Amino acid sequence: MIMHGHKQFNPYRLRLARSCRNITKKDISKLINVSSSTLTRLEKGCDEPKKETVQLLVKALNFPEAFFFDGIEDDQDKEDLNTKDLSFRSNATIPRKDRNAAYSARGLAYIVDEWLQNNFNLPDVRVPDLSCDHDPVTASERLRYDWGLGNLPLPNLMELLESMGIRIFAFSRDTDAIDAFSCWNNGIPYIFVNTDKNAERIRFNLCHELGHLVLHRHIHVDGQDRITVDIEKEAHLFAGNFLMPEEDIRSCIPNGVVIDSIIEAKQRWKVSVAALAYRIRQLGLLSEWHYRNMVNEMQVRNYGKMEPNPVKREYSLLWKRIFTMLWRDKITREELSKKLSIPYHDFNDLTFGLLNIKKYMIKENGSNIISQC
Repeated sequence: MIMHGHKQFNPYRLRLARSCRNITKKDISKLINVSSSTLTRLEKGCDEPKKETVQLLVKALNFPEAFFFDGIEDDQDKEDLNTKDLSFRSNATIPRKDRNAAYSARGLAYIVDEWLQNNFNLPDVRVPDLSCDHDPVTASERLRYDWGLGNLPLPNLMELLESMGIRIFAFSRDTDAIDAFSCWNNGIPYIFVNTDKNAERIRFNLCHELGHLVLHRHIHVDGQDRITVDIEKEAHLFAGNFLMPEEDIRSCIPNGVVIDSIIEAKQRWKVSVAALAYRIRQLGLLSEWHYRNMVNEMQVRNYGKMEPNPVKREYSLLWKRIFTMLWRDKITREELSKKLSIPYHDFNDLTFGLLNIKKYMIKENGSNIISQC
């Protein structure tokens, strides 16, 4: 039996590291000079690797040796690497490499979040289960009521979600196939958002995943079946109602509004022109004929690729506060990644897109969203 200090080899971490690198069992078997059956036994925890095998794993997967020996007790009850419990805000077909990136990001985020829970007093989770007796519209209204939001616009959605106990992690990894995804783990809600998108799309994706968290907590999806299509429509409807409450839209938008007026008005709700136009048409403030003409005009103006009158990008207040506190103790992100035995570029992928890097360590607004234990 190979031990690292007093720690046993962690087979879950081997599966996670391989998923992070998107390497098949066949390929990694060749790289570490073992048979596919031997690798399978290692990943199932049936066998312990030899010392030289561990060194080859470290080299092949570019993870520190300590990573494979950490968390043996904490990882025993973790859900395995599959996507049945993930809700994707994405295109219908997701390449395998992008799915691997998704659930490897999830696995690493669980490790990071466990450390956060042990070292900081994080906000309590205030995300209710509204799956029973609530359609998407009433669920969005109920959640606004529970959170004391009224019908006013949401100035900073990311900050709001973090204050309600939702853990938000960045997800870029050079893929356009996944906008965002969400899941629950041990009573904690998580949202992973592709930070390569524009500010309007990120806000809508966050709200779409919020819809999944409150409406579909007990639904597991696998494949492109009918239930997947239905819950995506429900999350989309939830997001539109939550971001753009009917009462507020009706009080600010006149009947027969034109596209240039929508471009100006979008700043109030911080959504895309397309999303606001769709919502206005949905509420009957725009005829179907005028809406179709407006969609055609948006295509001519190429608004799908270049959003007009862009809104200001939101950043994570929670992560800003965490790194500010660590910086006071002279702990850098690089040092934290070493402490967690996670390669710096992998750790950076989870947080970089959520931060205003130029300001987060020197500008502070005094918020008490978290404190150190």
